Amino acid sequence: MQYFKEEAEDDGNPFDEKMETLTNELGEFFDKSRRLEDEIRKNLEESGYQF
Repeated sequence: MQYFKEEAEDDGNPFDEKMETLTNELGEFFDKSRRLEDEIRKNLEESGYQF
């Protein structure tokens, strides 16, 4: 098996700041996902499908 090491580009932003930004964004995606799931379940139930 052959492995290739690829260097990440340094954009000048500290790692801790990147992680805070990314985890905040991920939290927003999770919140949106829950809202969409609730909406889908509600629509299915209104259409007569029990989920």
